[in-house]
Amino acid sequence: MKVSFSKANINNKDLNKSLNIFSEKTIKAVSKKAEIKPAEFSEELTVLGINFEKKDKKGVLNNACKMLAEKVVSLGDNNLAGIIYSFLIKFNEGNAKLVEDFATSALAIAKRQHDPVHIMARANDLKEIYKVTAPASDKYLNVLYTEKRALNDIVKNYNNVQKRHNTVARKMKPVGVYEVKLASVKYDIGKFLAEKDPSLARQELTESMAIYEKYGVGPVYENAKILLEKLAK
Repeated sequence: MKVSFSKANINNKDLNKSLNIFSEKTIKAVSKKAEIKPAEFSEELTVLGINFEKKDKKGVLNNACKMLAEKVVSLGDNNLAGIIYSFLIKFNEGNAKLVEDFATSALAIAKRQHDPVHIMARANDLKEIYKVTAPASDKYLNVLYTEKRALNDIVKNYNNVQKRHNTVARKMKPVGVYEVKLASVKYDIGKFLAEKDPSLARQELTESMAIYEKYGVGPVYENAKILLEKLAK
């Protein structure tokens, strides 16, 4: 059994009704384990978002989608819930509190699925928030390490991760892109630990620089070099 999703299903004159139909159809499809094409589902959800935003009703859609994601998780479809949370994160870009909430839920799903690409993405969402709101906190360091572990997994097992990668619109980037991201995260960890654990900080900075030397040095490399020289004194 296959269930069809399309932006053509949306009635702009009665968005609440369109949203209710969308939610009910999703729950019914997941309950019956019907086939749902992620691209079609994502398209209808995205267009709903555009229309709700035009009518200044983002809060209505946020609440409905969060409830839908939680229901879908309870029914065992973590993939679809991940798509919903990814939408909510993009839909609420700039609202740190909401993005933190949605990204935390999405990260938990990605961890349950052992999906390093989405673990990396959601940890990065949280990192960008905590970098501003809590730069000296344990939760900032924790998401840095979460992103680092995910990137290590991607780099070391790139071919296997690529085969398992499940996303709506994006294919994985070349392995070098993830290795450079790993270098950047290692620098962030080294910078965080510079005063708390200089020895470990030096290790992270040294490893970061080694990766940048492989792919081409830049501002982060130079910053790591300066910090490493300070720690050596």
